Amino acid sequence: MILAICNSKGGVFKTGTTLNLATLLSSYKPILVDLDSQKSITYLNNIRQQYSKPLDVITVHTEKELEIVINKSTKDNLYIIDTGGFDSSLTRIAIITADVLVSPTSGNVVDLLGLNRFEAILKELSEVKGETIKTNVFINDVSPATKKFDEIQDFITSSENFNLLNSIIRTRADFPNAINKGLTVKEFNPVGKATIEFKFLAKEIELLLSKI
Repeated sequence: MILAICNSKGGVFKTGTTLNLATLLSSYKPILVDLDSQKSITYLNNIRQQYSKPLDVITVHTEKELEIVINKSTKDNLYIIDTGGFDSSLTRIAIITADVLVSPTSGNVVDLLGLNRFEAILKELSEVKGETIKTNVFINDVSPATKKFDEIQDFITSSENFNLLNSIIRTRADFPNAINKGLTVKEFNPVGKATIEFKFLAKEIELLLSKI
């Protein structure tokens, strides 16, 4: 199975999402696939070796290398792909071949514009694939005090290419503190609010994977 973490805008926590799902979906024995030009997952995995066991990471540079990963995908394994924060052939291949797409976004105006551009890419790829490509969007990096997200929720639910997840990942100090060591929030603070919120997201994703 292939789970692609995607959004054509950078800085929306795709790498952080990929990293944190690695331990929360550990029953699938996931292999992380790093498509980002910055190779953030690969870099963080090197850092984490000082504090914990390294994760199973494949660094992909070419379409041929990505094709090899895709061809190895079965229902008995899980590849979690960290796509880049830009439009590229590698990202498009990942999106069009993934079994499940998940997209983090915040509620700010800049990220909404980015989500709008990403929607255009999904529509284009849907025409290529011959079916509507949907990504599962969750709201990320919002203040713990914020309770209403009407504008972004309305935007997401109005698109045939987006499915709004119930998970909301709020801004927590555990995220930067954990990631600075290449750790997940579950490893850093197993009972923290960040871990609880990410566990809920993982459960939603597990439900999506179970339908494949």
